[in-house]
Amino acid sequence: MAVQFLMSGGNFFFSQGINVAGIWAAVGQVINTNSAPLGRGSPYAFITTGAGGQLVCPAFSTNYSGMIAGFAYYPTSYHNTALISFYSNAAAAQYELRSTVSGQLYFTKNGVTISGNSTVAYYTNAWSYFEFKSVSGSLCEVRVNGGVVLTQSIATGGSYGAVAYGTVGSVQGYMTDFYVLDTATGVNMNYLGDVSVQEIYPIGAGVNSQWTANVGPFSITSVAAGTGVYTGTITGGASNAYQGYYFVTSTFAQSANNGTFLCTASTALALTLANASSQTDTTGSAAFQSIVQPGIYGGTVAGSNTTNVGTRPNQDVTYISDATSGHISDFAHQTFASTNSSIAAITHVTYARKDDVGTREIAQAVLLGGTTALNNVFLSNSYVYYLQVMDGDPNSNPWTIINYNSTTSGAKEIT
Repeated sequence: MAVQFLMSGGNFFFSQGINVAGIWAAVGQVINTNSAPLGRGSPYAFITTGAGGQLVCPAFSTNYSGMIAGFAYYPTSYHNTALISFYSNAAAAQYELRSTVSGQLYFTKNGVTISGNSTVAYYTNAWSYFEFKSVSGSLCEVRVNGGVVLTQSIATGGSYGAVAYGTVGSVQGYMTDFYVLDTATGVNMNYLGDVSVQEIYPIGAGVNSQWTANVGPFSITSVAAGTGVYTGTITGGASNAYQGYYFVTSTFAQSANNGTFLCTASTALALTLANASSQTDTTGSAAFQSIVQPGIYGGTVAGSNTTNVGTRPNQDVTYISDATSGHISDFAHQTFASTNSSIAAITHVTYARKDDVGTREIAQAVLLGGTTALNNVFLSNSYVYYLQVMDGDPNSNPWTIINYNSTTSGAKEIT
C-alpha cells in the first residue's frame, strides 16, 4: 500500500489516562478541541499550547525509500521550529521540514540545515495545508496549499518509517487532516493534495452477526411524556455510560416513542433519549443502533462537513466477543453523501483485546459484495487500536463513493 496513515482532528492518543490506549503519541502540551477555527469542515482539531507539542504517528512495519506527509496547520504565531519530521521505524532522525520565525520554510537532516530559505510560504491565524516529500538520494520538497515552494537535491539516502508533526517547545496552533504515504507501492504514490479526513461510524448490522453482544437490547417498562425518559433495567447504563450512543426503540403502543434517538443521559434504571415528542407509555424495547458505535453525538456526513463528535470506545462497557474460528460480524456505516469528492484511501479502525492466556488472532474485515479484505492481527490482553489502511476497495479497484457506501466492516475470528 502507499497510504500508510490517515487521521482526522479527533481525539485518538496512545495514552488518554490509565490503561486507555490510542493511536497517536502526543508529546508535550497537546490537547484536543472542538472549537477549531472555521475553514476545515470539522470543529475538531489538535491544539498545541504553552510550550508547544508534537504528534507522532505509529511506526510502520517496514522502512521506505520515499515518504510524503501532509497536514493542515493554523499557527497562532511563527516559530523557528520543525513542522514535519521523518524518522526510521527505529526512531532514527532522517529529514525535517522547518519554519523560520518569519514564515519561511527550509530543510534539515537530523537537525543540520541542508537548504536555503523559501520566500514567506504561509501566514499566522489562517489555515494552510503543508505536504513534505523526501525521496532517498533524490530530493526534499514542500508544497503549501498545492504549490511547490522549495525543492532541494539530496545525495544521501533516507530510511522512512515514522512521521512527527510539530515540535515540543515551540509549535503553537491547530493541526488536523493528516496523511502519510510511501512513494513506492500501491495506488497513491504522489501528493494527495489538501485532504479532509472524516470519521465515519457504524450504524447497524451488516451481512454477518455471529459474534455475541455483551449487553442489550433493554426491556422498557415505562416512558414519560415530553421528557424522552425510558425507564427499565439498563444494565451497564450507570454514570451516563451510554450517553452519545443511538438507540432504536420499538414495539411501543404510542408510535411517537418508536424510532432512532440519541441518548443524552443514562442510569442503571433509565435512558434519556432526544425525543421531546415522547408519550406516556408502558412496555417496549430499546436496542443499540450498533453496539460497536462509540458514542458519536452526531452522525451527519456531507462532503467535508461532519458533526461526528463525542467519546471513543469505552472498553468493557459495550462490546462483541467470540471464540469460534471463522465467525464474523460486520456492520453498516454512515453514508458519505458528497457528490463532488473522491476517496483516496480509508482506514478501518478496530479496538480489541483478548481475555485469556492463549494466542488469539482476529482479522479486521472490509466487505464489498462477495469480496472480503482481511487484515490479520494478534491480540494482547490490553485494548489496542488496530489500523487496516486500504488504498483500494476489496476488489483492488480505486475507491468510489458508491463502492465505499456499499461496504460493511467488522471482525473475523481466526484462532
